[in-house]
Amino acid sequence: MMDTKICTKCKTEKSLDEFHVSKKVVCDGRAAVCKKCKLLASKQAYKNEPHPDFANSPPPLDAKQKCIDCGEVKSLYNDFHSNKRNKSGHFYSCKECRAKYKQKYMCENAEKIAASNHEYAKTHKVEIYQRQKEYKSKNKEVLTERDRLYRIRTKGHRAKYNHEYNNNHRAEGYARAMRWRIANVQRYIDNSRIYALKNRDFINARRRRRHAEKPWVANEYSATRRNDKRMRTPSYADIDAIRIKYRMAAIMTKITGTVYHVDHHHPLSGVKISGLHIESNLKVITAHENHVKRNKFIPHFVKINCSFIKYKSGEKIYKLPA
Repeated sequence: MMDTKICTKCKTEKSLDEFHVSKKVVCDGRAAVCKKCKLLASKQAYKNEPHPDFANSPPPLDAKQKCIDCGEVKSLYNDFHSNKRNKSGHFYSCKECRAKYKQKYMCENAEKIAASNHEYAKTHKVEIYQRQKEYKSKNKEVLTERDRLYRIRTKGHRAKYNHEYNNNHRAEGYARAMRWRIANVQRYIDNSRIYALKNRDFINARRRRRHAEKPWVANEYSATRRNDKRMRTPSYADIDAIRIKYRMAAIMTKITGTVYHVDHHHPLSGVKISGLHIESNLKVITAHENHVKRNKFIPHFVKINCSFIKYKSGEKIYKLPA
């Protein structure tokens, strides 16, 4: 059996691999026209007008057609894909046979298809990006609804996958998060404060649950806090004046019904600045203000109204919603 064949269109002798497989040809099982000429003819045919018989007198809606692969007679419009180049306006193979052929071809040529797709994506980046952008702009609502349904359908699977991935890549995730925090310090601080204000009840419930499950953690924190106060209390501190501050906070809480805390204006264990546990460094503020301030030194920290807290540092003014 010969390993080459002459294309009837370009009249060039080529190997059998350059021709499509054809069941109609008995001698060598290959088509008469090579793949390159077939591709060019297909592209040219798509540019041409539909078949004249189909354009002038299309088949009726209840028309039937026999599939050339399985031999069954099926509905023309329901069981055959459209193809304007053919006389009937549809392919000669039914949808099921074409699907089986495509599936078999993709399984047998998976590597070849992947390489071809990769090469196309590398050489047509701009065209692909423009096409995707146009499609997203035209089908924004459809894509949003599809994404929402997908998230609902795969909620359990995605949660399980994310949990396993985070456990297996904990060090990488922590390093990536720290790099982002260092590059976006102010944004991270503002986002954390806004999240704490919006989810106050959830955070408090989670904190109480953790304290109940691991009481030794809270005890260790309290012991560390007491030790910090003791180490930051100098010999010249006025203990009576400090006690008066704490008593004022208790009295104001009882009278107003709003919880008040005694805050260190300069934090005892701040990162950039640290203060002492003395009467001049203490001030009575609400618990909400104290939670917003956290372990930070904020100049001119004042309460504006009940809807938001505002503090000024240099030229910047930050507003935090309640």
